[in-house]
Amino acid sequence: MKKYAFLSVVFLVLVMFALPAAGRVWKSKSGSFSLDAEFVSADAEKVTLKDTQGKTRTVQISQLSDADQAFIKSQQKPASGGKAAAGEKTVAAGKTAKTDWPRFHGLRGEGNIFAEEKGLLKAWPEGGPKLLWEVDGLGRGYASVTLSGDLLFTAGSADGRAVVQARKISDGSLVWKTDAGEDWTGHFEHVRSTPTVDADRVYYLAPKGDLACMNVKDGKIVWQRNILKDFEGGLSTWAMAESPLVEGNTLICTPGGKKGMIVGLNKLTGKTAWVSDPAEHNAAYSSLVPLTVGKLNMLLTFSEKEFLAYDADTGKKLFAYPRETNYGVNATDAVYHDGMIFLTSGYGMESEMVKLTVKGKTASVEKVWGTREMDNQHGGVVRVGENIYSACQNHNGGAWVCLDWKTGEKRWADRTIQRGSVAYADGMLFLWGEKNQMGLAVADPKACNVTGNFRVPEGGDGNSWAHPLVSDGKLYLRHADKLFVYQVK
Repeated sequence: MKKYAFLSVVFLVLVMFALPAAGRVWKSKSGSFSLDAEFVSADAEKVTLKDTQGKTRTVQISQLSDADQAFIKSQQKPASGGKAAAGEKTVAAGKTAKTDWPRFHGLRGEGNIFAEEKGLLKAWPEGGPKLLWEVDGLGRGYASVTLSGDLLFTAGSADGRAVVQARKISDGSLVWKTDAGEDWTGHFEHVRSTPTVDADRVYYLAPKGDLACMNVKDGKIVWQRNILKDFEGGLSTWAMAESPLVEGNTLICTPGGKKGMIVGLNKLTGKTAWVSDPAEHNAAYSSLVPLTVGKLNMLLTFSEKEFLAYDADTGKKLFAYPRETNYGVNATDAVYHDGMIFLTSGYGMESEMVKLTVKGKTASVEKVWGTREMDNQHGGVVRVGENIYSACQNHNGGAWVCLDWKTGEKRWADRTIQRGSVAYADGMLFLWGEKNQMGLAVADPKACNVTGNFRVPEGGDGNSWAHPLVSDGKLYLRHADKLFVYQVK
């Protein structure tokens, strides 16, 4: 008996060392991905995990399930007496890891363009903040920038093709460029979508439906397919502008097809993992917003005529709410907060606040208020507290406007900076005018206090419609063929 007991103890010891020390199955809020991994460390925003293959992965805490977030908090608590036990990892107050920006509008979620930055300049000198570097050769187009590690990624048009580029964050020098598909040569020509980065892969959706997966290191194509052809989607008037969404092992995009409005693909192989209910109308330029309320995991999007929600687990359509503009343009992502969803479009459509009601696995929305004080064309929306900030297309003379989240009441309208696209960080609004005017303003519902205003050199023809990005104390501004990086900390 002692021999068998000894062997049992040896077996248990071997098993203990063979398994991760604190392995668990991590799940996203939407429930669309899971990962078997060991907890390594965490800061205020991100958790570092080690998967079963020994690879280290960094995940945004806000994207994880409530149970996983609670587990992370339990791991961050110091031992009794306020000091960490030997070998225990804790988070130093006020310190965060360097923030990557791996997809369009970042990882904060709920449709809000919100960068987790601290210590930024609250005012700029005449002529603007310090220019760290500028680079040309991006190609034409409206793609913004994504960041991962020491590389930045964007896309541009060259010789009728959509070309993805990787450049060094330190100086903008080119690392690689890859032909990712056919360009758009119609009205307002050239690329729209922004690359999405996930671990060692980069994903890009070209204007005519070519979806490419590339290696981060060298840009080589891993797999490629055309989602409009494969899922029988119709090309919208101004081509495809969506930036793909990665959730766990799944790449999700919106072909707006007869074989699926939304589809999930295996991100490593490109093979179809699941499809939603068929589309009734073409996709309409916005990007997917993942959202979990209660036990229901949803994906929010738009067609040319409707605001839509789908069950992220089954692909079933949950609701369709009418949002038909003069030209079928619903380009601004929906913004969720506290049971309410804000919708805004240009082209003659009013902005609306709708109340989301979830009962089990069903969901519906009903209108709470509507206003014509804001009609954002495609420049994005920022919610800070109980206020909304965005630029109008036509209403209020194309001004920047602040609305009360709960009532829709206009707090202020200001035309100091041209209409355009917006980002938020550290209490400040970064207002990127569509004619190369850059402004800085305090996010204050009482008044628009502009504390910085300068002109960015032109990078070519056309409007400066690529959305601005603030990360690691730097402001990234793209116009046509050029990228400008400013020090704002």
